[in-house]
Amino acid sequence: MRVTNKMITSRYSRDLNKSLSDLNTLSQKVETGRKFQTGAEDPIGAVKAYRLRREYYKNKNYDTNLKEADSTLTSAEGNLMQLNKNLQAIHTSCLKGINGTMTLDEREIISNELKNIQHSIVTTLNSEFNDKYLFSGNSMSTPPFSVSNDNHLLYKGVDVSIADQNATAGSDEKKAYDALVELSKENVYLDIGLSLKVNPDSSIDKNSVFDIGIPGINILGFGKDSTTGISKNVYDTITSICDELEDSNFSMNSISPYLDTFNDQKNDILKEITSIGSKSQYIDFLKSRTENNNINLNSKMFEVECVDPAEAIMDWKMQEYSYNAALQMGMKVIQPSFLDFMR
Repeated sequence: MRVTNKMITSRYSRDLNKSLSDLNTLSQKVETGRKFQTGAEDPIGAVKAYRLRREYYKNKNYDTNLKEADSTLTSAEGNLMQLNKNLQAIHTSCLKGINGTMTLDEREIISNELKNIQHSIVTTLNSEFNDKYLFSGNSMSTPPFSVSNDNHLLYKGVDVSIADQNATAGSDEKKAYDALVELSKENVYLDIGLSLKVNPDSSIDKNSVFDIGIPGINILGFGKDSTTGISKNVYDTITSICDELEDSNFSMNSISPYLDTFNDQKNDILKEITSIGSKSQYIDFLKSRTENNNINLNSKMFEVECVDPAEAIMDWKMQEYSYNAALQMGMKVIQPSFLDFMR
């Protein structure tokens, strides 16, 4: 086959353009540090990159939620530790108050001390963190506890002091108890990477999320003891102890049931503190796992999307050398034209 000058020039032009295109591609890799700029350049790599990025951002969201849960639980635990100190102070004052040698005036002084601490308990459980009330269940924008003019404790507007599970159906006492039962079940769920699942009835599977809701009514208790009729709420128990101390006919027999109930309630709050501590440890474990996942995903994304800088520069320099060589070779390959002779 006869090879013409036009064929040589056309082939050379095609190869030179390809060399220039390759040089431009390698130049972009050096400048951006990426193996490809569009999915069309590497469809398989683009799909892998998309999946890895999606997993990475999901993991980052889990990490954010875990940090929120950790800080919330830490703050709640700190407030409950303060609550426990207040209850311990009440216990110490009660021991002084039941001394048989104390006069009514002296017992009234101790009673006033207990009332001051009692009000600080409400303040503690109305604590805020990150513009949210820690112990307000799922409605964290309003303080959960308040005290009425007759010194009744209210939780989200429900009178805790009258709540009685043994009261007649339809009575205010039974309605208050039923309302508190519902409020005690409130949840605040966070997706922390436990494979979030939704049940057929559209409810969230509780085993697939983490609950950071802490309804304050579960801390202080509610209802009445079926045997003694004494309130299960520690605030009301303190009120009863104060009433006994201020009674002119004070006796150990009358105050002892309230003191025993108070000690049980104090121990229950310690159990709540322990429970929150266990949750915090679990969150710490998940945080560590999530951080490791982030590191691994980052490494995989780099392998799929990014070039090795040294290798990319070396490839670019080699292609630049090849392109320059092709330009020089063109002077010899392309035959002189009539215009070249005219010069």
